[in-house]
Parts: sequence; structure tokens; C-alpha cells
Amino acid sequence: MSEIENITLKKIGRRIQELRTEQNLSQQDLAAKINYEKSNMSRLEAGKTNMTVLLLKKLLML
Repeated sequence: MSEIENITLKKIGRRIQELRTEQNLSQQDLAAKINYEKSNMSRLEAGKTNMTVLLLKKLLML
């Protein structure tokens, strides 16, 4: 993965974390709402994994 891709994933992860905390949700709470594993949510917020379009849709629907 390129450096630009890594930076992008980290920015997206930080934004997801910001929005989650604004809604007073834990990672576990958010993961449960979108039927996603908490461990995967942690990696997503850390910018260590990419998300699918379907997952992005679920996050946007909250």
C-alpha cells in the first residue's frame, strides 16, 4: 500500500472515531449497530484496514 493510501485510511479512521465519540458511542456500541466486529472497528479507526462500500453505507445511515 502506498504512503498516500496509508495516510488516507488513517484520516478516515480518525474521522469515524470523531463522529462516534460525538454520538457518545463506544467502539462496541457502533460495531453492534452496524453488525461489525469490535476488533475490526478498532483496526478501521486506526487506519489499518480498508472498508467496503457496504460498510461505508451502513456508517452513513446512522
